[in-house]
Amino acid sequence: QDLRTPSDPTGLSGALIRVDPGTGDGAAGNPLAASPDANARRIVAEGFRNPYRIAVRPGTSEPWVADVGDIKVEEIDRVPAPTDSAVDNFGWPCYEGPARHAGWDALNVSVCENLYAAGPGAVSAPVFSYAHSAPTVPGDGCSTGSGAVTGLAFYGQGPYPTAYQGALFFADYARDCVWWMKAGAGGVPDPASTAVFAKGAVSTVDLQAGPDGALYRVDPWHGSVLRIGYTGPGTAPVARAAAAPTD
Repeated sequence: QDLRTPSDPTGLSGALIRVDPGTGDGAAGNPLAASPDANARRIVAEGFRNPYRIAVRPGTSEPWVADVGDIKVEEIDRVPAPTDSAVDNFGWPCYEGPARHAGWDALNVSVCENLYAAGPGAVSAPVFSYAHSAPTVPGDGCSTGSGAVTGLAFYGQGPYPTAYQGALFFADYARDCVWWMKAGAGGVPDPASTAVFAKGAVSTVDLQAGPDGALYRVDPWHGSVLRIGYTGPGTAPVARAAAAPTD
């Protein structure tokens, strides 16, 4: 929330920045490109706790952010227009997921109280969120009790059925599963369609589409990069070790 405390220099913690790759300066077209503060010029979204992974939806300029939560909620956020006139605020630490963070709310600090008073329009809600105490989606068979959303990737074309094209895939390090959101209206992933995609995806810290179109995941604890393969018509993809551990 550092943009909302202008009495001190702006920091970049919990922010999504867009910079000129040659200079590191804030890119032209950013919401605060005219600000005298160099860091403010870099920021296109703020209010994240731990934006661990980012994926840009193909054919657009919109970043999707896997934001690892604190004690209750994991969330996936969408920045629909990073070069519009406003910096999107996702609420941390005043909010965790779509609701107020109880601990910060109880402190009655002005930065949060002022944000609450500004009303719901002041904060961008997550596209999708799930509580640590509940399944990511009902009946998915994945573990509960904790969570860490640590992988995010869009699928284009490749070895999977056409139903997966344009879908958003995400992984949770603590739950050892991968889920997917089917592309909905206008190609935007539909959170209501979220379903489990692969179980046994142990310790996944990154999820990427490979050159063959398949999804690959990184498991640092076992020193492995693994390919999630499709086994044939009528069956769901499963996580398989198709790549040997590498240095």
